[in-house]
Amino acid sequence: MTVDLRIIYFILNLCFKQQNFGRKHLGRHTALLRRIDLGEFVTTLAHVALTLPAAANDNHKRAQAQTNFQAADVDKNEQLNQSEFKTFINLNADHNLGQASSVRRLGMYTKAFKKADANGDGVVIKEEIAALAQQ
Repeated sequence: MTVDLRIIYFILNLCFKQQNFGRKHLGRHTALLRRIDLGEFVTTLAHVALTLPAAANDNHKRAQAQTNFQAADVDKNEQLNQSEFKTFINLNADHNLGQASSVRRLGMYTKAFKKADANGDGVVIKEEIAALAQQ
């Protein structure tokens, strides 16, 4: 399904801010309104309505993980050693993020650290965690 957000934006503005549209402005878009298939519009609007909360939730989880990273990074060097990583996992588990609860429950901190430490340098940086989260 192709979503043209300009059309949705225009229609939402038309619906909720109708008083701001003059006759001339509305007249220019009459042809556009005639071309919109109502079923497709409703389907698209439903898709957007269902997708936005998930995206907002993802953003919240990402922000919480970043906050947890900063809290766990005791020496503030933008990287986590094994001890700091364990704290990071526990904070994430407390917030029900990713697989952290399973790692904590199974005591698999070392295995998770080795997996997160992609280059094997003994520390985990934000980029390594982001890459792991994408898998």
